[in-house]
Amino acid sequence: MLYYKNGRFRMDSISYELPDGVYIDTEFQSVIATGFEIVDPEGKFRIHIKGEHWEENSYEFFEKVIFPFGYDRLGEIEPVENNGMQGHKLWYQDSKTNTLEYRFDLPEEDQHKNISIILKADSAQIPLSELETVPEFVYLMKSLRQK
Repeated sequence: MLYYKNGRFRMDSISYELPDGVYIDTEFQSVIATGFEIVDPEGKFRIHIKGEHWEENSYEFFEKVIFPFGYDRLGEIEPVENNGMQGHKLWYQDSKTNTLEYRFDLPEEDQHKNISIILKADSAQIPLSELETVPEFVYLMKSLRQK
């Protein structure tokens, strides 16, 4: 469940705003109750936003969890900082989708151990090199705050 107040979604110690002009996918299939997906009206990209409770930190998650599923890893796991929050990012793909995933580690007192922001784009419509410049993704990342 998510809490919405003053134009921001809140989960544990973080909050964020959604960009204008996107759909919220209410049929998003996830086992995680603290997330949803926003979709570009033209269907070029999808952004998953969810809090998760993994024992692994953001780096360990990418090493241990994501790659047994058969994605092609594109480069190294990179450390990231966004509005004071620390985590890691990774680029990966399958045959049809380019993916950029950010994971931020949350404080120990939070119910969730990390939050993931996953941008998935149709590789025929948005090249991998342009994923981080998608305006809706940039807006979401700038709005992400820790209380």
